[in-house]
Amino acid sequence: MKLRQILSERKIQSWAYWQIVYEWEDILSKNLNIPITYIAKTENIAFKVFRRLKLLKYVQWLNFKSPASAPSLYFAMYADKNFSYGLKKNVIPVIIDFFLKKEKLPEFHTAHQNCDLILISSLEAFNFLKTNNSSLNIQHFPLSISDNYRLTENSHYKKDIDVLMAGRKNPVIWEYLQRYSTENKEFEYVYQINVDGKLMYESNKKGIIGEFHSREEYTDLLRSAKISFYATPGVDGGEERTNGFNPVTPRFLELMTAGCLLMGRYPVNAETTFYELEQYCPRIESYEEFINILENYNSLDSYPKEKYIKYLDKHYTSVRAKQLENILK
Repeated sequence: MKLRQILSERKIQSWAYWQIVYEWEDILSKNLNIPITYIAKTENIAFKVFRRLKLLKYVQWLNFKSPASAPSLYFAMYADKNFSYGLKKNVIPVIIDFFLKKEKLPEFHTAHQNCDLILISSLEAFNFLKTNNSSLNIQHFPLSISDNYRLTENSHYKKDIDVLMAGRKNPVIWEYLQRYSTENKEFEYVYQINVDGKLMYESNKKGIIGEFHSREEYTDLLRSAKISFYATPGVDGGEERTNGFNPVTPRFLELMTAGCLLMGRYPVNAETTFYELEQYCPRIESYEEFINILENYNSLDSYPKEKYIKYLDKHYTSVRAKQLENILK
């Protein structure tokens, strides 16, 4: 199949976490030389109405009006067992978060039975589908980081923040941070808080330091941190939300492009092995390990830039564009 376009929800979805998807779309569009077509709000609403009325099997009549009638790539945020665009033969979905239980797989297969190809971002989820004898044509298509954030020898970031916890707090690391700050009164760290529905960042010493909503502001914040943390979403209480799946999210790559020294919480599985987490983000199994790694990092003057550059060169979106071309062959 030769792709003709990328279907984008950027006229519909405005949540901050969608911005990285739109960055992937932009790089893929440029490298594959295909346009980005915006999904209309009216079409999105129509699919939702048909879904709610359980009439999705009659939605094929929308095909002749839909931009998805041409071979299209479409990023699906979740593995939806009622995936509307799965009814369209020419749509190749890239499934980002796959958290379905085994008993939901028959519905997932039915919803995607017309797709000639389905791309699964998580190797753990891909293996799960293969192990459960999926009849769908699936391929592993890993997540990436936009080339716009490429780390080079000329990248120089002023590290004004010693320790940063970006995004959702991992409860174990959070407990370790608070415990360490109690034992070391001068220790400062920065973390995310919610203030009247707005995501702000606060220092345990200086109070709120600002709101970092845009991609540019968020990236500058990461680049200003010397040490940060990374945890997969299905550990330390997250198992219920993800049904035990532990995908490596783009934040890991974002932190590396920002030149942060990392430590974290995650299992050793196919996904974390694929992304080589143990080589770049030591696993914290105890408070003693947390202290040892943190204090060792504090003693360092810099991060291993050349090692990071070599690693990241495998995970930019332009690299995924070449991988996609090979898959489509």
